Amino acid sequence: MLKWTVCFAMLFFFLKAQAQQKLLTEVTVTYRIEAADSLQPLPALFQDAYEQLTVKGRKARTDLVTKSYRQTIIADNISGTAKVAKEIGSGKYLYDLDADEWKQYNQIYDSVSVQISDEHRTILDYDCVKTIIQLENGRKLIFYCSPQLTTAASVIPRLYTLLPGLPLAYEIYDSNFRQSFRFVATDINAGIVPGGSMELQGGDYRKMN
Repeated sequence: MLKWTVCFAMLFFFLKAQAQQKLLTEVTVTYRIEAADSLQPLPALFQDAYEQLTVKGRKARTDLVTKSYRQTIIADNISGTAKVAKEIGSGKYLYDLDADEWKQYNQIYDSVSVQISDEHRTILDYDCVKTIIQLENGRKLIFYCSPQLTTAASVIPRLYTLLPGLPLAYEIYDSNFRQSFRFVATDINAGIVPGGSMELQGGDYRKMN
């Protein structure tokens, strides 16, 4: 009897969270970047760096901006295609990926396990639940997601369908720097996103495929 009571309680909580969840069809979220381990200083490259997530309808864009490097990913959640642009110094490179290529690009997320913990954190006045994604290679990604918010699109659809809400913070390990970085939301703007935001501004990109 206790088992059924617990199950019904969990179901009630899930349905309540779903009913209160706000779907953001147009939104811009800005994240600051910091060292996840206080004993390891933030590399100079990431001083004053930030990441920005932009969603408009079924398209999503992320911009990772540092002093000498910029990466932009624009994903179309309807066609399954994507553009990946990189600016390194004065060099500008563009990868125009069809649906099969984009799927292969994200195949690391095909086989993962999801653990939603009972740990919570408040970010921008939103209650966020800690969610751990374990990849097939054993590496873990840590997200703090707000069950109150969800988006109409994401840059990595497969990954975001597994999360209980919009991530307002997450931690990833970078093998190049041999340390983990934390991305924490500093602003959520649910205003209208200009149509041109889903296009790359400026030409002179060298197409890499």
